[in-house]
Amino acid sequence: MNAAILIAVVSAGNTSVYASSRILFALAKNGQAPKIFATTWKGNGVPLSAMCVSVLIGFVAFFGSIFGQGVVFTWLYNLIAICNLLIYMSQCLVHIRFRLGWVHQGNSLSDLPFKAGIFPYTSIFAFLMGCLIVAGEGYVAATTRPFAWANIVATYIGIPVFFILYGIWKVAKKTKLVPYSDMDFQTGRSQPPSDEEIAALNELERTDVKTWKELGARGRALKVGRAVHRVVF
Repeated sequence: MNAAILIAVVSAGNTSVYASSRILFALAKNGQAPKIFATTWKGNGVPLSAMCVSVLIGFVAFFGSIFGQGVVFTWLYNLIAICNLLIYMSQCLVHIRFRLGWVHQGNSLSDLPFKAGIFPYTSIFAFLMGCLIVAGEGYVAATTRPFAWANIVATYIGIPVFFILYGIWKVAKKTKLVPYSDMDFQTGRSQPPSDEEIAALNELERTDVKTWKELGARGRALKVGRAVHRVVF
């Protein structure tokens, strides 16, 4: 049982390091994080700087759980938990604005490949549930005996961090809330594959291709790659 738990913990840690390093790398590529995190290791393209930061935070949490009676670990845990919750709540607001902006520009909801049911009630419900969870976390911290203000601060430390980072970005970049009429719904939007690309994909399925090298030699790699990318992604 201990071995299974250890494997699960290591797997979760690997996933977190991979996801956090790639997110930090993407933010740096978009100009939303220091450029140093956009550098990659020569030869394999691994975002080394971003990965080192992600691993370092994991080490801080690990050693913080050993020393100081887990105080550092508790603060980091609460910081991450409340920020994740705020992110999900932000997604609810973004979803509402997305749908309103889509309709405002005269687009039809039938053009959306995926639509949430009973909109906007699901997004509103999820947002309110997030508010309830935030309040509940504070209630648990306030009713813990013996009472300590440190518990309240540790619980809600993520909220000021979240809004301070958001405010710094808005002030530094001088960005404003995008009006519905100015929302860009076309850039980066995937298009359905053409008849030619679908035919190439069907031909690939009927052909016994053993290696990608053989596929490239037949001159179909580019067309099939585009077709697969657009169909899958």
